[in-house]
Order: sequence, then structure tokens, then C-alpha cells
Amino acid sequence: MMDGDSDNESDFEFVQDEFRNDLDDQDMPRVNRIWINVPDADLFQFPDEIQTFSRPMGPVRALTPDVNANPIDYFNSLVTPSDSASLMELLVRETNRYAEQFLSDPGYDPKPNSRSHDWHETDIEEMSAYIGLILSMGILKKPSIESYWQEKESTWLFQTPGFSAVMRRDRFQLISKFLHCNDNTTYIPRGQDGYDPCHKFRPVLDLVNKTFPKAYNLARDLTVDESMVGFKGRNDIVQYVPAKKSHQWGAKFFVLCESDTGYNVSLELYTVNAYVIYIQNRGLRAKITRVEFVMDLCRGLVGTYREDRGRPGRPRAIAMRRLTERHFIEMIEGKKRKRCTLCSKKIRTRCPSCGVGLCLTTCFKAFHTVGNVSRHGLEE
Repeated sequence: MMDGDSDNESDFEFVQDEFRNDLDDQDMPRVNRIWINVPDADLFQFPDEIQTFSRPMGPVRALTPDVNANPIDYFNSLVTPSDSASLMELLVRETNRYAEQFLSDPGYDPKPNSRSHDWHETDIEEMSAYIGLILSMGILKKPSIESYWQEKESTWLFQTPGFSAVMRRDRFQLISKFLHCNDNTTYIPRGQDGYDPCHKFRPVLDLVNKTFPKAYNLARDLTVDESMVGFKGRNDIVQYVPAKKSHQWGAKFFVLCESDTGYNVSLELYTVNAYVIYIQNRGLRAKITRVEFVMDLCRGLVGTYREDRGRPGRPRAIAMRRLTERHFIEMIEGKKRKRCTLCSKKIRTRCPSCGVGLCLTTCFKAFHTVGNVSRHGLEE
């Protein structure tokens, strides 16, 4: 009885949502559309008998990995076109390009303690690990990005040391700052011929729309589904759909997909299509849930990558100044205190030229004489 009641309630909620949609449509302003004449039905010739669907269905064996392959292999097969750069190569190229454009801008004046000073070019291995951490955040949800790297003693119960083992929080946020998949110099402003509201991610759309149809033979029963990708940024494609419970703000996509499996021919989460091919290739072998599949995919993306903490990166102008210019220490006014940038002690002295707190004894001298220093001590 309980199950039946819950089904009725869900059906009632669905009817209410549809009713609200109708009301919303009535409140929307009318748009003048061009009338198209209805074609004459006599011109259509319908067959007397519908032929049996006989086309091959399922994964294209020549383009999909072996049945014993890992989820990362299926993922890579869907984001690696045969005639162009892969998704990871695209992200690496455009992220490095945008970082160079951003940092070389004459109007860019970073603060002395800005993490942008530490930027060095990313590569495919690091970008794969970055995407793996992003997908892991979808499984293990926390209130903020910073909370994945918390190491305070008071938060021991909620710590996730795996994230800090792969890369530093500052490096993760720095990649997020410069992450791009298209060249900004090719952008056409709104109102001009050739303007594309999807310019920021158009290469990714083109890539997956090229690889998805080639890797899978669709069955007879297809459907065009509506998909909302949550997003609240400023863009023409953003819509507000109050009836959506998951994402009310976002970009709406119409996705052609297979009714039985949900395999998409257009844009959708990449792991969905990889999961469908993975399950069908394995057949009656050991079953795996979608969450388990994504977890295996995250492990495959991260792999054995660990950030080289001793990597110096590009020469920093601020580092050159602190080693060559004459800096003097001063007391912090009032009762305020700063943490020493080397030993992390709370102190009342700082270097005003560098904008960092430094101990009066060894730390001030080391900071202005040693080439490679970090926020928590001297680098070997």
C-alpha cells in the first residue's frame, strides 16, 4: 500500500509540474512565427508493411576496447578522434595558451602573494589527474573546494588525503583559473555575423558529436530527450526552468539517444556513454554500477600522477626582486598578527616590500637570500 501511495503522489506531483509549465507558457510573451502550410497527406506513400529492423546494434567492435579493458580505456576511446587532437590534448593546449595570454597582458598587475606567480605549463598527465579529481568531487561531495584539502587536526574525521597526495590545492585552483577549451582571440562579439554563444566549449561539442556516433550502432527505438546542464554564468544560452528540480538555471540541450540504454549521440556526460559500451561489451560478466564505473574511471585518470613539489616552474619576477633589492623589516601596527610565510608562526613583523609576514630571526634572512623557498619552509 505504501508503494502504491508513493507512486500516486509522484504522479500527482508530475501532473502539477506539467500544469505549472502550461501556466508559465501562458505568461510568456507571444512571438510572431512564420506560418508553414501543412503538406497534403495524399502526397505521402506509406508502406503496406514495416520492415524488420535488421541493422547491427551496439558497440562498434573495431573502435571499442577489448572486453577486459578498464573504464579509462572506454573513456579515452570516446574522447580521442582519429583525425584530430584528443580531449586532453585540446584542454592542455588551450589552457596553456590562455595562461600565457593572461600573464602577458600589459594591464595585469598581480599581487605579491598571488598564486599566478607559480604558474607553469600543464601537460596531459596532469590534466588527466585534474579531471579525475573533478569527477571524484561528484562522488564525494563537500561544501567547498578548499575542504577537500583540509588537514587541520580538528577536521580529521572529514579529511580526504588523496586529493593533496595528487596535487596541491593552489595548483588545482590555478588550473581551474586558466582552464580553457577554445582560443579567446577567435571569439566573435555578440551582434556580429558569426557570433557563437557556445564558443567557449564549441571544440568539445564538435569532438564528442564526432566520436559518439562512430563508436556505437544505435538500435531502432530512439528518443529526443531534453537535458539541462546547470550553469549560472552570464551567457545567452542560460535559461531558467522553474519546473526542473535538479537544475533550474542552465543550458538546455536536446539529445538524440537510444531509448533502451540511454546512449547519446549528442552532448551528455562522457561517462554515461562509456558506461553503456562497457556494460554491453562485458555482457553477462561481473556487473558494475555506474558509481563504481566512475570511481574506476577516476582512478584511471589520476593513475600514478603525483605533483612534483620540488618543481621550480618559471622564474618569478617577485623572487628576483626579493633576492636583489634591499628590503627592511617593520612591525605590524596594533594588535594584529600575521603568520610567517616560512615557519607559519604567528608574528608581529613583516616585509612591507614583499607583503609577507617573516620572523625577525632566521626566516627574514632566508627569505631574502635563498633562491627556492616555499610557504612552509625551504625547498631542498
